[in-house]
Amino acid sequence: MSDVKSKINRIRQTLKERVEPDRIPIHDFFWEEFLNRWKKELGLAKDTNIYEYYDMDMMIISANWEPKLSQIGVIEKNDDYIMYEDGFGAVIKKYQHAAMQQYLDFKYKDINDLKKFVYADPLDDKRYSGSLKIISGGKEANVPSFKEQVKNFSNKFCIFGSVCEGYEAIWRIHGPENSLMSMVLNQEDFKKEVERIGDFMKVIGIKQLQTPGVNGIVIWGDVAYKSGMLFSPDIWRKIFKPVLKDLVDSFKKFDVPIIYHGCGNSKEIFDDLIDVGIDAYHPLEEKAGMDVIELKKKYKDKIAYLGNVDALNVLTASKKILKESLLAKLEAAKGGGYMPAADHSVPGNVSADNYDYFIGLLKKYGKYPLNIPN
Repeated sequence: MSDVKSKINRIRQTLKERVEPDRIPIHDFFWEEFLNRWKKELGLAKDTNIYEYYDMDMMIISANWEPKLSQIGVIEKNDDYIMYEDGFGAVIKKYQHAAMQQYLDFKYKDINDLKKFVYADPLDDKRYSGSLKIISGGKEANVPSFKEQVKNFSNKFCIFGSVCEGYEAIWRIHGPENSLMSMVLNQEDFKKEVERIGDFMKVIGIKQLQTPGVNGIVIWGDVAYKSGMLFSPDIWRKIFKPVLKDLVDSFKKFDVPIIYHGCGNSKEIFDDLIDVGIDAYHPLEEKAGMDVIELKKKYKDKIAYLGNVDALNVLTASKKILKESLLAKLEAAKGGGYMPAADHSVPGNVSADNYDYFIGLLKKYGKYPLNIPN
């Protein structure tokens, strides 16, 4: 296992300072289906940690940022699925062999109901010291607390905490369709609710950054899809940008890298994300038209980049195509500021052999100064 101080410095140089470290840092997110396949195909024990196995540089560990501390309330479960209510008040169905959960209903559909929503104390110690109940493989499971995980892994990785920005947080309470309606028909009331949940997330983010061993933070914020923004960029700027800026301003006081995670094609607000002070952007979905080479040429070192390796069409392709694609993208890593990784979480249709080869390529060709073969 490499020295953790070197990893922290490597991540900081790449994501915040946007200069060349000793090598390109390595990190990824994974669907459970991939992890199960990866362990099986490589003949690994069920408790094998993929971050430790590949000696990755970064790990994201989050406190409980659900508004209600009740966490999971099981409604129905059988051998195929589990149906439950989460800490946002959403009713969710998760099939055992499906990668994504299915949102069935939202309790706070009306704007007046949303205004009555009561947030549990963001500083309640149970958010940080209590074990977390999650749904894994269609079943209930407990994972160690935020503080325990930080303690266990902060001597091995550069640890990031995380929170949600305004839209990513509010739709989980109000529902996506209701949120889209409210941001037009009840804009002022809706804006106040976005500000309220932004304040809630800010406190949780600050508390994570005050925890010894935490050296960065991720802001989850899906506001786009394959073809563009989920709603008008002007509405985003009016309702959500001020809340995002408040989060970033608060986190910048800790002088750590701040990553914004946004799926889809968000080019219409990329200048705004740079304006509010985001240090790095993830995952740069290639299948949504995001191109790290193009963005690096346009924005240079104003922001760093993570991802942009097509998880569905490149990580599953032949090794020849995988290598050609990765080496082409390494041009964006010249000068620093880019960490190649899957353009979302690595899915279950990626073989262990292909992913192992991908990591091997990164380790072989990711040393600075980069020597990229023609």
